[in-house]
Amino acid sequence: MSAPLTNQPNDQPNDQPTNPPTNPPTNQPTNQPKNPPRKLLRPPRWLAELGTARLVLAALALLAAGTAATAVAVPADTRKSDAWTAGSVLSQAPYGQRDLVVAGRPVSSNPNTYPKDASDIGEVATANLAALPDALQRLVSETAVTRQYSHLLPVADPPAKLDAPAWLRLDWAPKLDAKVRYVAGAAPGVETGEVTQKTPEGYTRAISINLPIAVSKATAERLGLTVGSTVKLTTGGGTGSTSNVDFTLSAQVAGIYVPAPGVTGDDPMWHVADKPDPARVPVCVDDQCNSTETVWQADVFVNHPEVIATVSGLIRVGAFTTVYDYVVDPARLTDSALSAVGPALDQAALGVTQFKGDVTFTTGLKDLAAKIRGTQSDSHLLSAVVLGALSAGALCALFLMLRLMVLRRAREVALCKARGASPVRLALRIATQISTVVALAGVAGALLAVRTGHGTLRDPAAWSGVVLVTLLTFGVIGLAVLRQGDRVVSVRHEAVGETARVRRIVRDAGLLLAAGGALAVYRSQGSANPDGSIDWIAVAAPALLAFAAGIAVVRLVPALFGPAVRLLGRRRGVVGFVAAALSGRRVRVVAAPLAGLVVVVAAGMFAAGYDAAAAQKVRDDTLRQVGAAARIDAAPDLTVSVADQPAKDPTAYQLADGFAAAAANLPGVRGVLTARVEPGGVAPLAAEGVQPRPIAVVTVDPEVFRRAAAASVADSGARGGEIPAGGWPGPAASDGTVPVLVSPSLAARYSGKVSVSESAGSFQAVIGAVADVPLAVSVEDRGGTDYIVVAAGQVPGVDPGPPNVAWVTGDTAAMSADALRTLPGVTKYYAVTTLKDVRSAAFKEGRVSAARDMFHLVEALCAGYFVLCLLQLLTATRTVSRDSALLLQVFGLRAGAGRIVAALVPLPVAVLAVAAGLGMGVGLSPLLGSLDRGAATGASGGSGASAASAASAASDLAGTASSVLATGSIGWSWTVPVVAVVLGLTVAGVLLDQVLRRRTELSVRLRDAEFE
Repeated sequence: MSAPLTNQPNDQPNDQPTNPPTNPPTNQPTNQPKNPPRKLLRPPRWLAELGTARLVLAALALLAAGTAATAVAVPADTRKSDAWTAGSVLSQAPYGQRDLVVAGRPVSSNPNTYPKDASDIGEVATANLAALPDALQRLVSETAVTRQYSHLLPVADPPAKLDAPAWLRLDWAPKLDAKVRYVAGAAPGVETGEVTQKTPEGYTRAISINLPIAVSKATAERLGLTVGSTVKLTTGGGTGSTSNVDFTLSAQVAGIYVPAPGVTGDDPMWHVADKPDPARVPVCVDDQCNSTETVWQADVFVNHPEVIATVSGLIRVGAFTTVYDYVVDPARLTDSALSAVGPALDQAALGVTQFKGDVTFTTGLKDLAAKIRGTQSDSHLLSAVVLGALSAGALCALFLMLRLMVLRRAREVALCKARGASPVRLALRIATQISTVVALAGVAGALLAVRTGHGTLRDPAAWSGVVLVTLLTFGVIGLAVLRQGDRVVSVRHEAVGETARVRRIVRDAGLLLAAGGALAVYRSQGSANPDGSIDWIAVAAPALLAFAAGIAVVRLVPALFGPAVRLLGRRRGVVGFVAAALSGRRVRVVAAPLAGLVVVVAAGMFAAGYDAAAAQKVRDDTLRQVGAAARIDAAPDLTVSVADQPAKDPTAYQLADGFAAAAANLPGVRGVLTARVEPGGVAPLAAEGVQPRPIAVVTVDPEVFRRAAAASVADSGARGGEIPAGGWPGPAASDGTVPVLVSPSLAARYSGKVSVSESAGSFQAVIGAVADVPLAVSVEDRGGTDYIVVAAGQVPGVDPGPPNVAWVTGDTAAMSADALRTLPGVTKYYAVTTLKDVRSAAFKEGRVSAARDMFHLVEALCAGYFVLCLLQLLTATRTVSRDSALLLQVFGLRAGAGRIVAALVPLPVAVLAVAAGLGMGVGLSPLLGSLDRGAATGASGGSGASAASAASAASDLAGTASSVLATGSIGWSWTVPVVAVVLGLTVAGVLLDQVLRRRTELSVRLRDAEFE
């Protein structure tokens, strides 16, 4: 074997020694350093080897960053939505349903076990909490104790003259001083008692007690009380008394309080004293309750619990109960806690005898927990279904980019294998290089999402995006490099060689059957599993349907383009014929990006449809809360007592003169509707024993009401609202009845003549029209569950009074609460509500915000995937379109027409793919049907579920109902602009690619001989 060649100069003599001396003479000059410095900012060797694949790697890194950011944001949004759902359901339910309530029975079978003083009550509260199962104890954040006397005591001589009698109820709470702030006086002290008469035998015959009490500021203003005021409480009389002792009871105001700083109406103690205005309630006026009387009820607090027992024993009417309210913290209702609530409550119900004292244990938390889990399951299912569709688009874009990466490095791989490189080591090296860049980009995207406040990395699921995209990149790149041969082939030959006819038919048929099967199973069994878990068939259905649509488009391209080619072949021009023929014949080359375009557009359209549905739900529900662009409710000045109204407060419960004219002059206002709204009742005349149904009676001008209802719906963009028909109210009936417009639920409940009573009087009415008018629905919160609209002036002998509610229609964005408060007569106590403010608050609510954040993430990623797939399609068709255009120039076609051919080759298939994706995206929602099961599905049907459902229906704001999606919200008004934008971007992308493409000289291409 010959010796290896050495790099010697040509002029070096042959007899020169091959090995120069190790130590050259020191006096020999040297012009170059032994170790030349390395270039700064020199790229790594593996990055330099990428060459033209650097842009592909950059796109792949961006894809990984977006995927990782989504994986980080989705768990955080889910937790936010779950927490808001639990808090919303619990806050709407009465405290007796959401809390764990242990109450001492009014008449104890063992008086010795009944707690008498504050110390005993505290010991019982601690012991009974310890008797609850651990799963329930962990939910309790606070223990609120009250002793309540069920008997109401009439005030014999209230200082203020009221339109109804005033009755007081005595209560005691150990945490009263911590929950209130005294604006006058101080906490109540010890009562004073005096025996006024005794029998000769020394028995007490008569006794009088003076009770120091603490009252709320609202109660003091209502009754005209000040610190030191003393009122006499009637202990016998109409209520009856069986005591042999003449008992005189009086109450003296020791302190007037307001809530302490930081204490809201949700505080447990305010379950008793939650009346900013003393409530009007019916009470029995005799022992048998043969008749009732409507009175002003106010709760007052005493110093210690024994006094309530003393008063109860002397009056011997009614009973007192000690209530231990164990407050449930919504933040502690985690997934594990919700699943443990049911068994723990069953265990607690069986172990009631372990409680200290003769008590009862009641709660509706089991039903509420079931409702919360059902609502959360619906939310999780919605997120999973949309993310499933996104996953399909992400996989398409990812595999397309990986495929392009492999093709760009195909020459390098073939060269290395030809020189003897190990296929395994080469695959591991290239896969490690690319997957490392992908992993780093994914970590950067995850950190960016956390930095912007959209997620947290503490959840292991947050790292799923980084891990999955890295593993897929490593596996796909490594396998592709390992399987690649040592010969570089064209894209078309590679695609044709990898797609065998039988394998392709089996794959396509299997995908179509899988999509159809998933849809059939999903439609037959519903959108969620019976146990509330996520239905993975529902998650996979939209992705499979999108993939099936992509495959169908790919296979239909030749059939669709065949007639066009034959038709254009009969014409004299060649541009259209060549472009159509190339688009149809090269479908195998562009099959992957073509199918990818269908999938990503369908996924984006699917998410955008749900995004539009959530926004529409907010528009619909907020309009039903406000009624128009703005609403003003007249309310009295709380600093003025009732006795001094309306002398000192002329606008109490009524709008000032000139209010409507002044409001009409505000910027953006197009109309003002004023009305009189009063709470009332309705009952059939023929039926006996039917309780009146609470309603809101609205007295309006019919024509103005009809115009305002139509304007409010048009201004707000809401749907589902009806406009009263032109035939209402109709002529007055001869029998004196008044035709009224009622809400649909009233029409379903009553028929014939009804009696309507309100503060202005009573009248007989017949249902003249039925309409679900959002403007009228908005005033149901004034004390009714339904509404009746009465035409002004049609009720004989009844004066409804001046208007007290105004609706303002016009430009929703221009309405300002500050500007409306400058109107005549509007005080700081008026309720001024604008649709803009309510809608902004609704979009910030947990469920709506979390759902829309997820929709926006999906839309943004699908837009990025769309660009990548479109670039893949343009790249796949670039060579054939360019070479075919140059070939036509050989036969005399002008250069400009060649560019037209190059643009028309990818444009038809791109538009076809986008149209198919848009159609599938719009059709996915109707195909899948409803993704929520309704609010009552998760409940067991108990009283707790009924109360919670009623509360939810009463305040049906966006996100408080079972779903954040509006039914049927995807319409042409939303679809047409989106379709136009997507198609416009497709055409613009193809044309921009042609404009930016470098012009190729015909001589260069002929010299290279690259025509097919």
